[in-house]
Amino acid sequence: MIKLIKTILKRFLQILVLLVIVLNLFVILSGRFYLYKGMYNTLLQGRFATSIYDRDAFSFKTLKKSNEVYKWIKKRNQLTLSAEDENFIKDFKNGE
Repeated sequence: MIKLIKTILKRFLQILVLLVIVLNLFVILSGRFYLYKGMYNTLLQGRFATSIYDRDAFSFKTLKKSNEVYKWIKKRNQLTLSAEDENFIKDFKNGE
């Protein structure tokens, strides 16, 4: 019985170590090093979600007001549908 428990624990630890290695390889090969920083600044600090102090840990940029005015589209809702499309929509609304 003890031998069985030792075998199960050994397999569990091997799978856990393999999982950690694979996840680290994914982070390294994909270049997503911010995941390490995010884990350090949340999980290892005792927090499980973002907080107001993330601004101190991560770099950020403030967006400045633009001098260019957004040009709104003036011809909205002026598209006409073909008769086939209108029939399809009517049938779809009626559940046919």
